[in-house]
Amino acid sequence: MEEWLEALELMMLEKKDEKKALQMEAYMKGLFPYYGITAPVRKDIFRELWLAGKNTVQENFRDIVNILWDKKAREYQYVANDILKKQLKALTAEDIDWIESLITKKSWWDTVDFLSPSCIGIILKSNPTLVEPTVNKWVKSGNKWLIRSSILFQLKYKHDVDIDLLFRLIVSQIGSKEFFINKAAGWSLRQLARVEPEQVKQFVNQHPNLANLTKREALKHFI
Repeated sequence: MEEWLEALELMMLEKKDEKKALQMEAYMKGLFPYYGITAPVRKDIFRELWLAGKNTVQENFRDIVNILWDKKAREYQYVANDILKKQLKALTAEDIDWIESLITKKSWWDTVDFLSPSCIGIILKSNPTLVEPTVNKWVKSGNKWLIRSSILFQLKYKHDVDIDLLFRLIVSQIGSKEFFINKAAGWSLRQLARVEPEQVKQFVNQHPNLANLTKREALKHFI
């Protein structure tokens, strides 16, 4: 595991680009330091290392993800997400608290919007009895990223969305001024509109106090 991580660090350092790093940091509002490694370059690095050390990463993926999450350069969190993409089928109900900790650490849309609909979405779909306790806890947490995650975890469910639950979660946030919550509500409704357009239109019409951002996002397919 240590050798794999060392190889990753060496390859990342070789690809550092200070000019691109400044651009990335500015785009992300200065929240995180960057090496300036573009997504295609990072994916090439990961692909090479995955092929070379797949078994090691699979056996230790939780430990590796935790180590990468603690590293300063933001690209390491992206590699952690790349690993999780490979290990989605290995996630279990016991991983909910762990993924929650990743959501609430170094939080921003670029990590949260993968962790919720992909990781949490898969876990909860396989463990339906855990849906209510998980999302109820998150939506009452006061943490905008957990609230956003409770709204987004069904984003990829298509016809399997629990519509009543989604609507209830969105209604619970009416009056919120938080951009990332209102955006998530609109995004989820827009995705739902692909399979249940009439229900989405009816919901928006019945709730005129939805944030304008939420309504705009929800109704994009109808414009």
